[in-house]
Amino acid sequence: MTQTSVTRKNTPPTILWRVAALGVLLGAFALRVKYLTLFFFHIDEYFTLAAAKFIADTGSPRYPVTGYFYDAGLPFSYLDGLLFRWFGFSEPLGRFPAVVFGVLAVATIIWMGRKMLSAPWVGVFAGLMLALNVDSVEWGGRARMITLAQWLALVTAVLIWVGITRYSARNRLAAAVSAGLTLLTHFSTVVLLPAWFAAAGVLWWTKSITITRRTIRDGIILAVLSGAALMSGAFFQPPPSVEFQSSGAGLGEKIAALLGKFLQLPPDFAHAWQVYGGVFLKMPQLPLTILAAIGILWIVYRAVTGNLAHSEKGALFLTAIFATAMAMLVFAVNAHWQRARYLLMQAFGIYYLLGAYGLMLAVQKMLKNSTSRLRSTLGAIAAIFLLLPFISPLQSSMDVGQTGWNRYDLASEFVADHIQPGEKVMTMHPPATQLYIGQTDYYLVQNSPKLIVRADGALADRYTGALWVKNAAEFDAALARHSRTWLVTQEFWLFNSYDGYLQQEILWKMDKQWGEGGVWALSSRADRWTLAEKMAVPVGAAFDGGGKLAGYTISPTELHAGDTIRLTLFWQGSGLPVSHKIFVQFRDADNNTRAQADHLLYDGKVPAPRWEALWENDTALRDGATLVLPGDLPPGDYRIFVGFYHPDTFARVGVVNDQSGEAAVILGPFAVVP
Repeated sequence: MTQTSVTRKNTPPTILWRVAALGVLLGAFALRVKYLTLFFFHIDEYFTLAAAKFIADTGSPRYPVTGYFYDAGLPFSYLDGLLFRWFGFSEPLGRFPAVVFGVLAVATIIWMGRKMLSAPWVGVFAGLMLALNVDSVEWGGRARMITLAQWLALVTAVLIWVGITRYSARNRLAAAVSAGLTLLTHFSTVVLLPAWFAAAGVLWWTKSITITRRTIRDGIILAVLSGAALMSGAFFQPPPSVEFQSSGAGLGEKIAALLGKFLQLPPDFAHAWQVYGGVFLKMPQLPLTILAAIGILWIVYRAVTGNLAHSEKGALFLTAIFATAMAMLVFAVNAHWQRARYLLMQAFGIYYLLGAYGLMLAVQKMLKNSTSRLRSTLGAIAAIFLLLPFISPLQSSMDVGQTGWNRYDLASEFVADHIQPGEKVMTMHPPATQLYIGQTDYYLVQNSPKLIVRADGALADRYTGALWVKNAAEFDAALARHSRTWLVTQEFWLFNSYDGYLQQEILWKMDKQWGEGGVWALSSRADRWTLAEKMAVPVGAAFDGGGKLAGYTISPTELHAGDTIRLTLFWQGSGLPVSHKIFVQFRDADNNTRAQADHLLYDGKVPAPRWEALWENDTALRDGATLVLPGDLPPGDYRIFVGFYHPDTFARVGVVNDQSGEAAVILGPFAVVP
C-alpha cells in the first residue's frame, strides 16, 4: 500500500497489481449482484421501474393519466426501457445496469490512482473501499440512477484532467458531453460543475497547465451543455407547489422557484454538520477523513510553496474537486438536498482516493529511512485495518430475509390477482400500484404529498392523478363510496406517517390480506363503522400491568330491542395486554349476558414492534365493539362488562379496585326503552 517513489510517473503495473485490481473488480461485481438478488427495494426504485416500463411500451417516460414526464435519471430510465423492450419487464433486469455502472466506477477509481496520482496501489485500495462501501453496494444493486451518475461524474473528471493536461480538444469535448449527461442523470451533481472549473483553475494558478482559447471555448461548451441538462428539469419538472400551479406563473418564475428549493442562503450549518459529520467523522470513514486531510494539507502546502511535483498535480486536481463540491454542499445547498447517499455521486470516489493517497504519504514520511519492502508491508497492514470497519455494515445490509423488503411488487401483484370490477385502489406510493396493478384511485399521504390540481379542481397525486386523501374523514368517505377498497402501503410508514386517528381507522376498518416483505395489502370491510374521534364518557379504569380504559363513546345513546350498538373504547398505557382478547358483554340486571363481542385489538394484525409507534401517535387507542341486541330484549337497565382474558387459558387480567368481582370494568347503566 505504498509507492517506491511518489514522483515516478505512471509506474508500470506489476502482475500482482493486475491480479489485485481484477480481484477488486470481481469482488465489487459479486457483492452488487448478491444485493440485487436480495430484492431489498428502495422506494424510489418503483419510480424508475415505472418510467422504464412506460418507455418500453410507448417510447416516453410519461404517465398515462396525468401526462407527467418523469425526467429524473432520464438516461438510466431509457437504458432500462430499452432492456425491457428487448427482453421483457423484470425487476432484476431493471437493476442490473446499476451493477455494471457501480463496477465501472470502481474501475475508474483504480485507473485514476494509477494515471492521475502515479500510484497504482493507491487506486486499488481506493477502489476496494468503494467496492466495500455499503451505500455503494446497495445502490449498485438497485434500479436507480445513482451509480450511473457516480460513474459519469468520475469519467467527467478524468476527461477534464486528460483534456487540460494533454491539451486534447477531443477529451475536453467528451468531458462536456459527459458533464451534461451527469447533470441530466441526477440534479444533485450540479455541485460538481463549479468544482470541475475550480480544479482546472487551480492547475492554471500553479502553472501546471496553460489556458488557451480552445480551452476557454471547450469550457464554455461544457457550461452550455450542463446548463441545457439543468434546464430540462425546469421544463419537465412539475410546478414546485400547488399554489404555484394555480398562479399561472411562467417558466422564469418556475426556474427561480426550483433554484430556491435547491439553494439556501444563509446556509443551515447545523443540518450540514448532522448529515456530513455523520458520514465523515464516524466509522468506517473517520480514519480515512484524517488521512485525506493529511493528503490535502500536504498537497496544498506543496502548491503554495511552489514545489509541486508532476505526480502531485493529480492530487491537487482531485483536492480542488472534493473541496469545492463539499463547500457547495455545506454553504449553498438547501437542507433538503443535503443527503448522505448523494455523496456517492458528489464526492465518495475522490474522497477514497485522497484517503488512500494520505495513507501512502503518512507511511512514506514516517518510514522514510526504511526499506521499500518494509514500507509496503506496513502500508498493506494499515490498509487491512482500515478496511475492517467496512465489513460489519456490509454484513448487516446483506441480512434482509428471504423475501427482501419494500416489496410493493408482491403486495401489488396480490391485489391485481384478487381485485374485482368496481373495486378501488388506495396507496401511499402511486407509481408502484400503477406499475403492477394498472390502477390507482386514491393517494393516502399526510406528510409532503406530491400534488397537482386536476382539471376538476381536486388535489391529486402528480404522477397518476389519484385523488388525495389527507385525513380520517376523507378516508372514511372514500371507503363508503365503493364495495371494497384496497390499500397498499409500507408497514413502517403505516405506523409512522399518519396521525393517530387515521391510523386507527385504517387498522379498524381494513383486513390485512398480505404482509410479506414490509408492504401490506389491506381490504376494507363492509361491516366496519367509523370509530368515534372524541371520548364521550370518561372511565379511568386501570388494569394490572399499567393499561387503562380511559373512556368510551356509545351509539346510539337511546337503546331499543334489536338495536346494533357501536361502542368505541379509548385505551391508554403501553402496558395494555395487547396479546389478550378483549371481552365486551352486554348484561341484564340478573347478570346474564345478552350480547357479546370478543376480539383482539385490531384483530391482532399489529406486529409487536409497532405498538410503540401506535402509542406515540395519539393520546389513546380507539377500538370498536359491535353488540347486536336481541329483538325480544325487555326494557330495563343494562350494563356492559369490559376486560381482557388470555386466548388459551381464559385467565383474565386483573382490574385495579375491581368493582365487578370478576376482573372486569363495568360501564353504564344503559336504559333499553320500548
